[in-house]
Amino acid sequence: INAEYGDYSSASMGCCRLLVAIALGCVLLSHGETALETIGLEADEGSLVGFGANMLMTTGTSELTASSPWRELGEGEGSSDAQKARCDGDSGGKLKCKELENLNNDQNNDVDSCPDHLRELKFFQQQQGGLKGKCRSFLEEVALDRTTLPQYGFSGYDQDGEYVVSKAGVVHPNSAATNIGAIAFKRIACKLKNSAGAKTCYTYKVGYCIKCPNAQFQYTNQKKATETEKRDFILHCASNAFNSNGLKASYKCDDTQSLHFERFLLSF
Repeated sequence: INAEYGDYSSASMGCCRLLVAIALGCVLLSHGETALETIGLEADEGSLVGFGANMLMTTGTSELTASSPWRELGEGEGSSDAQKARCDGDSGGKLKCKELENLNNDQNNDVDSCPDHLRELKFFQQQQGGLKGKCRSFLEEVALDRTTLPQYGFSGYDQDGEYVVSKAGVVHPNSAATNIGAIAFKRIACKLKNSAGAKTCYTYKVGYCIKCPNAQFQYTNQKKATETEKRDFILHCASNAFNSNGLKASYKCDDTQSLHFERFLLSF
């Protein structure tokens, strides 16, 4: 089951609208401010496929200014904005990843080898320090520890002060059963809005909740999941969980486990 959610209203209007199937609430946060404003959640049935999503995609637009460094803004349902941070090697993506040369002239580093839908268990990144692209595995440490990866020079985001930043993650969602794991990926593309340095940022985020045949983690507590457990989850479970159509039915999480995953992805 797939669900898209986005459509963030302007923070200056004091509201936040998030299209999801569950009432988790929504928080507006400005960096440098101590106050958090928690706002009620509104569900839009026309944008939802159903509950218990095993693959969720979030979309949205953000704005950074000197006085309010991070605000979520809404433009429609956000899907068109999210495509601006999605590689053009994936369906509908507008970020010009294909213009990057393959690192080491290796075809395995071509964006088509690691589309943003993640079913290849790889994700695309611009190699730091050069205009070359690289496919990275969820087995790498940057995914296991959810390292933030800044990237500069993408076509359309190549002015001083503009950048693309991404993060991949392998997790055991907190409180989920020990046979539940998840993978997730987020990319944010930030473009200058004016000479004062304000930026408009576009977000693409996708993740999967995966139910393994056997326990992969010793504890239900997320922070107790070890790097070895997360690697084994990728090698022995996630590697068998996908086919050309997406997540196999036998690997889909039920509604209870999906709820733990959704809470993780919202905060990822």
